[in-house]
Amino acid sequence: SWVVAWAVVASAASSTWAATIAWQSNDGSLGDNTLWSNDDNWVGGAAPVDLDDVTIGIPVAGGSRITNNDLPAGTQINGILMTANLNEVNGNSINLGGNVAYTAGGSSVGKIGAPIVLLQDTTYSVSANTSNGRLEVGGGISGNFGLSKADAGRLRFVGTAKTYTGNTIVT
Repeated sequence: SWVVAWAVVASAASSTWAATIAWQSNDGSLGDNTLWSNDDNWVGGAAPVDLDDVTIGIPVAGGSRITNNDLPAGTQINGILMTANLNEVNGNSINLGGNVAYTAGGSSVGKIGAPIVLLQDTTYSVSANTSNGRLEVGGGISGNFGLSKADAGRLRFVGTAKTYTGNTIVT
């Protein structure tokens, strides 16, 4: 039937649009080493675009752990994974179509200062190996969906208003 055919085409198309883009920064010799729009700050030399997943890990020597999303406000990022201590996501608003995870260890503090618009019920996972650390969310969180906090690490909301209208669930 045409419904099944459409599902197959849509599934195949979406798999070609989305990619996982990994932050590496640059040593400062290739332009601003904090900007998301600088292709030289990403593994493979391509900045994220709508529907990509973003992984922010350990930057190259001389690179920056502080990232500034200077992509157009409202760019849809499907998921954010922060895998290294002291990383930050700041800048323009992100339409979030997936989940957020922070897996750094020790007493590190990861920060998300960019405003987030929830496009679905979203889980913020904070790894238990952040013994004295935490993920701090300082940008506004809005949207008509809810937020769940998962895993044993600490999640802290600071600063601006959280105006999302869905449930808040802590597991």
